[in-house]
Amino acid sequence: MRQCQQERRIATQLMAIRKEKETIRDNLIYRQKQYEEQRIKELNEALDKERVSTVSNKQYRIEGSFHWVKFSLSGLESIFLWSFSCMP
Repeated sequence: MRQCQQERRIATQLMAIRKEKETIRDNLIYRQKQYEEQRIKELNEALDKERVSTVSNKQYRIEGSFHWVKFSLSGLESIFLWSFSCMP
């Protein structure tokens, strides 16, 4: 009789340990998914930031070219000075 009680207690403990192990595994999988989503989000933000920077640089060059042409009407010296100030 006493052996049956010990076996039931051990079986109960074993089931509790298995549930705990499963919970730990599920939490690990969940955390890994969160890390992956965070890395993807950060990558996309970095790519967006680079796209904006590239567009800004192109816009700066276009605006610089516009000013360069605009100031070229006032004389050769202005063309020379302005073209160097617009270089990235």
